[in-house]
Parts: sequence; structure tokens; C-alpha cells
Amino acid sequence: MLTATVSSYEGLLVQRFFLGFSLMIALFWKREEQPLRFSIWYMSQGLGGFLGPIMVYGIGHIHGDLSPRNTNT
Repeated sequence: MLTATVSSYEGLLVQRFFLGFSLMIALFWKREEQPLRFSIWYMSQGLGGFLGPIMVYGIGHIHGDLSPRNTNT
């Protein structure tokens, strides 16, 4: 899905690198170790999707120098 957002060749290389993560798992770990590595990878994606919005919500409620509504710069 993110291929459409890439605007440079370098960005495309980075995006393709992460798409090839499953191939890297298959190359560097034994067959018995691969299910654990895949499950950790997919679990971390779900965890990031859960924690990311919570962090954004917290950042949006900062009432100090880091506030996004602070225009005194």
C-alpha cells in the first residue's frame, strides 16, 4: 500500500527492503526458528498500531513548550 506514497528512488528501496523482511527471515534462521520470528514480527506490527494512536493522543494534550498549539516560537 505504501508504494504509492514513495516519491524518490531511495524511498522505494527502503520500502522494498521492509517488504523483503520475510525473505530475510527465511535466509538467516533455521526452519524451526522461523515461526517464532514471524509471530514476533506480526505481533510487533499490531502492538505498534495499538500504541501509536495512544502516543499521538498524549502528544496532542501537552500543555507546555511542546504543545502543537504553541505559536510563541
